[in-house]
Amino acid sequence: MGNIIAALEKVTEGDEDFMKELSEAFIFNFEEFSETITRAVENRNFTEYRAIVHKIKPSFLTIEMEDVFQKVSDFSTNLDQKSEEEIEEFKSWVKKISDETIEVLRSVNWVAIVL
Repeated sequence: MGNIIAALEKVTEGDEDFMKELSEAFIFNFEEFSETITRAVENRNFTEYRAIVHKIKPSFLTIEMEDVFQKVSDFSTNLDQKSEEEIEEFKSWVKKISDETIEVLRSVNWVAIVL
């Protein structure tokens, strides 16, 4: 997760205001992602799931979380055949990843404000 800050610094070229603004947008994106992907998985709604994955992709890639994005993207394979256990494990993992990412992004906001 430490690479998130480095990725933001690279994208924003060290512009603290832009970094704060971008991290706030990503916080919103990840909060929304966590809620909507959970609902799509629970409903085994492949179309909604793929739309959410498509929408969140730029956020994942900008903060260099390609491996996490790939896992999210791959989970849609045979979504309608996933067991309840697989669904629950995935939902827990998504919540954990989203919460950790949001926590790092909030620390960026705090650092930007203090600086």
